[in-house]
Amino acid sequence: MVATQNPGEFVATGDLSEALLDRFELIRLEHQDAAAERAIVTARARCAPGPELVARAVELVDERADVAGILAKLAEKKPAADE
Repeated sequence: MVATQNPGEFVATGDLSEALLDRFELIRLEHQDAAAERAIVTARARCAPGPELVARAVELVDERADVAGILAKLAEKKPAADE
């Protein structure tokens, strides 16, 4: 099973009880560096993509992986509670 840690402000989030906490192991997954990501894209491609296409694919993945940036943009768009 894979789970994510959501901010406490999200609906239906809360602390796990001690009985549930002992059933999980926290691991941290890190992204590869850009060179490793380019190698993965090149190896998995069904064609022979040029370096520009590979670089753009890696750039798109990195943009989607910027969760903190995405949440910040969403927070900027959210109207204030007193409005």
